[in-house]
Amino acid sequence: MPDLVTDGDDLGNHVATKALLHVKALDVASADAITLTDRGNTFDITGTTTINHINTTNWGVGGMVILQFDGAVTLTHNAGSLAGSEGNMLLARNQNYTTTAGDILTFVLHDSTNWKEISRSNIITSVSTDTLTNKTIDADVNTISNLAIGSEVDTTLSETEEIWIPAGAFTTSTTDGAEITSRETTTNAVNYTYAGFDTTTSESAWFTWTPPANWNAGTVRFKLYWTNTAGLSTETIDFDLSAVAFGDDDALDTAVGTPQNVTDTFIAQDDLHISAYSSAITIAGSPTAGKEVHFKLSRDVASDDLTGDCDVIGVLLEFTINDIGTT
Repeated sequence: MPDLVTDGDDLGNHVATKALLHVKALDVASADAITLTDRGNTFDITGTTTINHINTTNWGVGGMVILQFDGAVTLTHNAGSLAGSEGNMLLARNQNYTTTAGDILTFVLHDSTNWKEISRSNIITSVSTDTLTNKTIDADVNTISNLAIGSEVDTTLSETEEIWIPAGAFTTSTTDGAEITSRETTTNAVNYTYAGFDTTTSESAWFTWTPPANWNAGTVRFKLYWTNTAGLSTETIDFDLSAVAFGDDDALDTAVGTPQNVTDTFIAQDDLHISAYSSAITIAGSPTAGKEVHFKLSRDVASDDLTGDCDVIGVLLEFTINDIGTT
């Protein structure tokens, strides 16, 4: 243990007070167990050898040392297996740490065998791009991509959104169009609008959507909400949805893209049925935010075996936006 300060000692040069003055000592090469001299309390640590222990030689309990690292050195948290005057390093978050050139860690000799980290200054010399996916924020599934930390930040936040398209917003096709009408339930007089698609003729209806400014111009998916008054158990419906985007001065007489379908099994007459989501639909044209997107919904009677009309109440459209919080 260092000598106590006594009357007449030179406080500026006494081993017991140098730690208070932050005197720069000699450089120390990294090793399994490093020894810090008593000629100061600030040390440059050279080399890249893993450090498991700091010797307590020359230091008393309460002594503080500041270590600046010249390179990448792995520091082992609470390595144990002490020999001689070795002391453990009790690191922040109770885990090992690999330094970067310029990092500064401060330790205090907490007791006779443990150096406790009390501060850490990290030097960020480079920034990498990382991607975080399927993180839950406010119960919605979001993705965080191109996340950078440093002098330049280029962060894009994206999430899926849904928009409800009721049958009342449909336009029936001039040729083989679905009948758009309304119905009232018998007992409780619940009224709803629906588009009735025939069981033998492949009928269709259209709706439009103008994407918001933060739409990512990617694919979309849909769910079908429907009912029926004549179906039987084990019967299934099959509907296709396709789309094309139009901008200013685009020709409206343009083909839609490749359709994607949903299928669903009949449950009971006059019950609401909700299909699963379709596969991703690629919109024809050159879709971008702000363009008008026209969707064509049609019943595939070749695969659909539901008895009677399939009465579509609406479509739930899923799309992806960037820059959450903007519209």
